[in-house]
Amino acid sequence: MKRALLAIAGGLIVSQALAAPQISPQRIIVNPVETALKVNVWVDKAPNDPNATPDYFPGENIKIYTRVNQDAYVYLFNVDPEGRVDMVLPNNYASGGNFLKANTTKVFPGENDGFEFEIAAPYGVNKVLALASKTQLDLNTLARFESQQSGFATVSANNQNQLAQKLSIIVKPIPQDTWITSTAFYNVARPGTTPAPVIETGSLSVSANVGGATIFVDGRQVGNSPATIANLTPGNHTVRVTANGYEDYSTTVTIRSNQRTALNVTLQREIRSGNLAVNTNVAADVYLNGKLYGRSDVTLRDLPEGTYALKLVANGYETYTSNVTVRAGQTTPVNVTLQAVRYSVRVTSNVNGALVFVNGKQAGTIQNGAAAFNLAPDNYEIVVIAPGYYVKSARVNLGSNSNIDFDLTRIQ
Repeated sequence: MKRALLAIAGGLIVSQALAAPQISPQRIIVNPVETALKVNVWVDKAPNDPNATPDYFPGENIKIYTRVNQDAYVYLFNVDPEGRVDMVLPNNYASGGNFLKANTTKVFPGENDGFEFEIAAPYGVNKVLALASKTQLDLNTLARFESQQSGFATVSANNQNQLAQKLSIIVKPIPQDTWITSTAFYNVARPGTTPAPVIETGSLSVSANVGGATIFVDGRQVGNSPATIANLTPGNHTVRVTANGYEDYSTTVTIRSNQRTALNVTLQREIRSGNLAVNTNVAADVYLNGKLYGRSDVTLRDLPEGTYALKLVANGYETYTSNVTVRAGQTTPVNVTLQAVRYSVRVTSNVNGALVFVNGKQAGTIQNGAAAFNLAPDNYEIVVIAPGYYVKSARVNLGSNSNIDFDLTRIQ
């Protein structure tokens, strides 16, 4: 096949329904609706610059590359500077199938096609249009294969405007978020002119400890790990690798001409964190999973999401224990009223009706040989008084449940 490829020019707005496909001088047919589906198209002399217009001279061969980020059918068209439209894909050659799997790159012509795309006049800037669709399109009104032996279809559009009009009609019945377009450019230069410099490229091989992690190079999604990204210009490139549940990884790599750079990425589990606000009626030591974190009132920040064993300890108060759950992006409040520790004190005596005083205040009366009451841990003086008996007292440093016996002696 010897002819100039891929030239489309001009601009047109095709009237359609709301948010209808639009036509621009650069992209020919444009979907105004934002889509998750993306398609890239480029030529071999400009692998990484979608705005480049590399020079090709008559007799040179050209290769066209395309890539989608989701499974899709890809249609490639070219129009030369004089308006002739050709459909490059699909075709009847070995690699002419136009269904592409996500994140795979296809080249035309393929190794088994048995032909080359050779550059020829007319001279001037050419465009390549790639139209990707999640569903197969009916192109019968635009292109037909004359026979099984015909390698390429005959296109009924005679210029860019006709191509734009017919493509707009073809995509109109399908959901608008299921198709997208992209364009590439190149120039058929006259012999004797100085060609634009051809930049030798290198490649980047990216592997990660998480299979299927998404890879971005210079902000552009290029595949999923493990993957090799070809045709990168020499120099520094930013690489970002992402995966659900893991922290993003970013770095800068240096690409060298005709060399493959290897990047092995270890993604770290994403730590989702929250806060825990602990408030108590008295100052208390705050323990989480047995580790002392501080004294209340306190807000513990940036705790990894999860459930913790909380313990609050204050001198003279009952120890408080509970399970608390920390949720990412939230502050979990814990408000606790600690209960003072109280010990059981049992005073026995041989005299029923004897009065029992604690630190000077009456606390009980001996009935059936005993009086019982609760006291907080502290130092106490306990006194037992009964008429006709000598007064007896005892000092107690109360730190546990206690039994105290008073054997009163009669006054003679």
